[in-house]
Amino acid sequence: MAIGIAPKETIIKASWWMNALFYFSIALLLIIAGSYFALGFFQEKSQKILDELKEETTPESQLSVLRKEIEDNQKRIKDFSDLIGNHKAPVNFFEKMEGLTHPRVWFSSVNLNIKKSEASLTGKAGSFEALGQQILLLKKEDFIENINLSGVSLNEDRGVSFNLNLTLSSFIFSIQ
Repeated sequence: MAIGIAPKETIIKASWWMNALFYFSIALLLIIAGSYFALGFFQEKSQKILDELKEETTPESQLSVLRKEIEDNQKRIKDFSDLIGNHKAPVNFFEKMEGLTHPRVWFSSVNLNIKKSEASLTGKAGSFEALGQQILLLKKEDFIENINLSGVSLNEDRGVSFNLNLTLSSFIFSIQ
């Protein structure tokens, strides 16, 4: 019989820290590979967004947007200027008349037609003399073109009732 010497295989057991290091290396490899693909995806997405922004902010598109804004603002300014230019201010007439009214004359009603530049005043005066002085005061003013006195009557209290129709210059209604 032959006796053979066969070497016995010896199994070397890895220590626990070698196993831990192995599994940690595999996990780290998977994380790095996943991060590589994730960063590639996000880079492509960011590049698309950047390209879109570049298209939106090209000088030509900015100029066209600015031109449109300027045209809109010019139109608004022109419309506003037209409104102001055509606006009539009746308060100017009343302010002037307040300073021109004789102390013994009272106006009970005023009809003002801005389109025709006419005013119709109804009032009372203490006397014919006060009414005459009121008319002279009005004739001196440059915003009054024509004065028409009508409906003159004597009251019971010795006062005078009257109607005055005034033709006015249109500049009295303009904004100053």
